Amino acid sequence: MLDQKLSTWTSSDRISIHFQCSSSADYVVSKLQCRLGGVDGLWKDCTDRSLHKVDGLSNGQQVFEVKAEYTNGEVALSVPYIWKVDTFAPSILNVERTFDEKKGELVFDVDAIDSGGSGVEEYECELTPVSSWETCSARSVFKVLDEAQAYVFKARVKDKAGNSSPVFIDESFQALRVPSSYNTGVECGFTKDIHKALRERTFTVSFECKENGKALSQLECKVDDGEWGACLSERHHRLEKLNLGKHSFEVRKLGEVKESDEEDLAQAPLRWDFIVDDLAPLTVITHAEVESLTPSFSFEVRDNLSDFVKSECQLESSGRVIRDWHPCQSPFTVSTGLQEGLGYQLKIRGIDQAGNIGKIESRSWKAVRQTKAVCLILNQGRKVSLNEEQLKVDFYCHGPSEVKSFECRVNHGAWRGCASNRFDILEHGEDIRVESFQVRAQDESGQWGNPSLPYHP
Repeated sequence: MLDQKLSTWTSSDRISIHFQCSSSADYVVSKLQCRLGGVDGLWKDCTDRSLHKVDGLSNGQQVFEVKAEYTNGEVALSVPYIWKVDTFAPSILNVERTFDEKKGELVFDVDAIDSGGSGVEEYECELTPVSSWETCSARSVFKVLDEAQAYVFKARVKDKAGNSSPVFIDESFQALRVPSSYNTGVECGFTKDIHKALRERTFTVSFECKENGKALSQLECKVDDGEWGACLSERHHRLEKLNLGKHSFEVRKLGEVKESDEEDLAQAPLRWDFIVDDLAPLTVITHAEVESLTPSFSFEVRDNLSDFVKSECQLESSGRVIRDWHPCQSPFTVSTGLQEGLGYQLKIRGIDQAGNIGKIESRSWKAVRQTKAVCLILNQGRKVSLNEEQLKVDFYCHGPSEVKSFECRVNHGAWRGCASNRFDILEHGEDIRVESFQVRAQDESGQWGNPSLPYHP
């Protein structure tokens, strides 16, 4: 009987499992064996009659069983104890900020992923000086009392295993309401969804304008820096043969054009800024650590036009999909239990803001057991927090045995001892310009692993 209280997900790669096997005068235990890994694992003699310790677990589902053989020849098998390991912190990819002028509300949409497998479970946010840290959701709304006030928005997420992401900071900004000169009694809105980026170069925009509650039929439209002209209709306008890049579209009530820029602005209550982008992003795998049953890959997704690009990964083996397309982030670790000796293929693709799907980049390898410690810098793909005294870099190291110590270096200089997850810039001088950062780990055998891929803050 297993006696272990543990949540379905855990952020630790080690565990102590307590168990107990009953016996009597007729049932005396002669042999006790433990197995990790389910039917694919090997039975081994338990080192303790009531406790089993394991460390260096890979991410993903784990199965532990106990088998007792009795002197009378009977065999008893425990009910499998199943849990899941996720040692990787989730990441916030992007925070989109908008201001609802009518309601006087700031809206933040947080886009986060968890490459460890457990999934994002909890959101926390803070809007200084409106509120301190509090539980929120993927979309957070705050009432703005002073439009000229400088605000700072911070967000972090936690996965089901309890790992917390680094804090995402939206630097100081102002939630300025549209000037009163803008409010002329004319209200306009889009009647179909609009997007910040789209692939089509020719399309129709749908909208509606009212003045003091009454629908307006005489409207003017303008595209980019072109001339104002009559809209195609009172509810639609056709945009044709747009070039790639940034564009704007405006609607206003038909009337005398004012000479003052401010008064002219008051005539245009509806504006849409967007990007036309029909070019797919490019994915490049820059580094791969495959000498492990939990291999890791670093990659870049590049796009010339869209500000925000997502990446997706798919894992295959012998043409069979092991894990279908799902959000991932560099560096990405394959946490699905791999079988030693089998061949695998990781596919990565990028998707930009306009929905263009890039060409698939792939890497094939054969699963082998890890022989050296490997370190992953979790900040790849986003800026770190550089404050007065410390450059904080999140990293994770694991090896074939327990990791005992770490060394860090900047600008390919000398290696120096460092603590996990934090590097003190003062050790190298207050005025140093950090161009690159690397970390390596030493396991309990004394062997140093290969340095991590350089990280450029």
